[in-house]
This record gives sequence, structure tokens and C-alpha cells, in this order.
Amino acid sequence: MIDAMGVSGYEGVFRKSCETTLKVLRSNKETLLNVLETFVHDPLVEWTSTGHVSMSMTSAHHSGQGDNTYAREAMGNIESRLSGVVVGVNANPSLPLSVEGQADRLIAEATSKENLGMMYIWWMPWF
Repeated sequence: MIDAMGVSGYEGVFRKSCETTLKVLRSNKETLLNVLETFVHDPLVEWTSTGHVSMSMTSAHHSGQGDNTYAREAMGNIESRLSGVVVGVNANPSLPLSVEGQADRLIAEATSKENLGMMYIWWMPWF
């Protein structure tokens, strides 16, 4: 996939477009969070204990307007990522990263052999 990005790989146009996208997301953070907030209060969306969202007409009647702790956690995670705060391996939040730093960290996680190895069961990074 990296070879398909040309001679510069992910260090060229891809990195610049990631940084531009993050800048736009951060500048429109409040608008994006307001749009996503509707899913917290939507009676047709049920937030399960696994953190996944399932759409169900019948469960809307049973769940009511109760406390959506999973929805609040998801919104907090999205808000912190839009601010540049990333939770580390030991569950400690980092200092707010710059746009360039956050793009660098995301690209490093996406190209990590450990993460790729967990995604594809027959992927063998030692070849």
C-alpha cells in the first residue's frame, strides 16, 4: 500500500493531507461534537456494554433516556483526540500534541508491525 503512494510513500502528499485534515477537524471541533452529540440522545440508538452502537427500534422503548455512560466515554475520547490528547499504552493521557505530532503518531501506529500483525492472522512480518 505504501508503494502505491509514489516515491515519497507516506512522507509526501499523504502526510500533508493528514495534517490538513486534522487542522480542519480541529478548527471545526465544536460543530463536529454538536453533530455527534445527537447520537447520545437519539432514542433509536442503543449503546451496548461492548461499546458498539446498535440500531434497534424495540430496544428504544426499553432503554429510555437513561444514563449513556458508554456514549459519554466515546464522546470524551473523540473530544480528547480532536484536542490532540492521545491515551498512551499505560492509559495515561499525553500532553496535547501539535497537528504534525498527532499525524506522525497516527502514521506510526498505522505502520506498526505489531498492529498490522494483529489485524491479519497470516501476515508474517519476518519475511
